[in-house]
Amino acid sequence: MKHAVLLAVVMGMFASMSAANAKSLQLDAEYLQPSGAIMTFAGGQEIIDPYFPTKALLTASDTGMNINVPAMGWINWMLARQEPDGLFSVFCQDPDIRDYRPCIMADADDSMMAMWVELLYRMAPKEGMPASWRQSLRKAQAQLDGLYNRETGVYFISQLMPVGLLMDNIEIYASMKRSAQEAKRIGEKQQAALFSAKAAQLRVGIIKNFWDPEKKMFRASTQPRADYVFYPDIVAQLMPMLHGFDLNVAGPPNEFYSAWMRDHHKEWTDLIGKDYPWGLVAVVATQHDDMETASCWLQQAEPHRRTGPWNVLDEAAFQSVQWSVQKKWPGGIPACQKVDS
Repeated sequence: MKHAVLLAVVMGMFASMSAANAKSLQLDAEYLQPSGAIMTFAGGQEIIDPYFPTKALLTASDTGMNINVPAMGWINWMLARQEPDGLFSVFCQDPDIRDYRPCIMADADDSMMAMWVELLYRMAPKEGMPASWRQSLRKAQAQLDGLYNRETGVYFISQLMPVGLLMDNIEIYASMKRSAQEAKRIGEKQQAALFSAKAAQLRVGIIKNFWDPEKKMFRASTQPRADYVFYPDIVAQLMPMLHGFDLNVAGPPNEFYSAWMRDHHKEWTDLIGKDYPWGLVAVVATQHDDMETASCWLQQAEPHRRTGPWNVLDEAAFQSVQWSVQKKWPGGIPACQKVDS
C-alpha cells in the first residue's frame, strides 16, 4: 500500500501541465475497482482480460486524455499478477477467495506484451523507471522477443499460435515507436534507439506480409483467408492509420480513409447495439477531422453503452471521441445529419 501511495505521489510530481489540464478518463466503480483492477465489462461478466484495459488506457492517452489515476492503479494490480514468464492470463472472480484468479489463457500475447511495455514507459517518472516496473518490463520484453519470427519479419500471436496478425503487429509497431519516445524522455537513449530500430524493422515486415499491392489493401493475417468480413478484414484496413503507420504504400491517407467510409460506413454503424461498436473507427474519424461522422457515432452508440459486448475499450474510445467533438463544437454537439446511402 505504501509503495502504491509513493508511486502516486511521484506521478503527481512529474505530470505535465498539459496532462493536468486535459480531460481525465472517467471509469466508475463498475469498471475501476478499489484494488486498481479494471473490469473488461461493466457489471456483467466478472472477468478481467488485461488486453482491453491496457488498450483502453493507451487509446485515451493517445487522444490527449489524462489517465494517471486509473493507469497507476492498473499497473500496481498487474505487477502482482504477472506470470514468471512475463505473460498475463485472463482473470475470473473467485468468490471463495474474494479475489481474481487466472482462469483463461490470453489470446494476444504479442500485442499485450508490447502494450504493457509501452504503458510502463509512458507512466514512468522522468527520474527513471521504478525497479519493480523494470523487472516486469524485462520479462515482458523477453517474451515479446521470443514471438518475433525472423523468416517473416513479424510477430506471431503466441507460442501456441504461430500466426502473424496485421492488427497485432500494427499495435506492436506503435508501441515500439511510443516506447522509444518515452525511453528517451527518461534518459534511456540506448534503449530508445533499440526500440526505434525494432520498429523500423517491423515496418518492413508488415508491408512485406500484409500489404497486397494488386488489391491495394492489407491482409488481416499471414494465413490465407477465404472470407472477407468486417472483423478482422475490413476494420483492419483502418488500424494502420489509427496508430500512425506510414500509409504511403496505400496512397494519400485522406483518400484511403474516405474510400473506407464510403464503402463501409453503414456496415460499421449497423453493428452498434448488435455487436462490437468499434469505437476505434470513430477515433480514426476524429484524426481526420471528420467530426460529423464521429458525432453521429456518439449519438448512435450512447444508448447502447454498458449493454451487450460494450467493454472498457469501447468506453475509452467513446470518451475520447466525445472530448474531441466537444473541443470542435464547444457550444454543443449538433444533431446527426449524416444519412447512409
